[in-house]
Amino acid sequence: MNKYLLFISSCLFVMSWHANSQQANSISSQDAQIMLPINSLFDGMREGNVQKVRSVFVPQTLIHRAHASLREDTTVENFVQALASKGDAVWDEKIWDIQINSADKLASVWTKFAFVLNGNLSHCGVNSFQLYKFEDGWKIIYLADTFQKEACKMPPGVQ
Repeated sequence: MNKYLLFISSCLFVMSWHANSQQANSISSQDAQIMLPINSLFDGMREGNVQKVRSVFVPQTLIHRAHASLREDTTVENFVQALASKGDAVWDEKIWDIQINSADKLASVWTKFAFVLNGNLSHCGVNSFQLYKFEDGWKIIYLADTFQKEACKMPPGVQ
């Protein structure tokens, strides 16, 4: 009888552990909605689609690069113009270690990233996005990133 009780307890423990790990690895519906404009931004960059990129920002979005000093690096329009004039270059930003915090209509997303230009790793750092939920969905209202060229590594499995 003790063997059966031990076996059943072990099975229940494993099933409980598996269910909890699946839950921890899944993304909530709210977080998936928050990530839509960020994923569209990077899809638009890869495609060279300026309309897609422009659509994820509010026009007055502030974009900063934080490295030696904090400075306003560009506006959304300047960023979109740079994308439009990139020619055949492929801009591909890979992200991982995504952390999402949200309350009501405000969200913060922090990611590590590697920027791949024409198939070659160019630079890496972290992105910090602030998003607001409008009636038509989430939009990026602020973006800051860091920039480094040394010691850039993408973890295995990041596509």
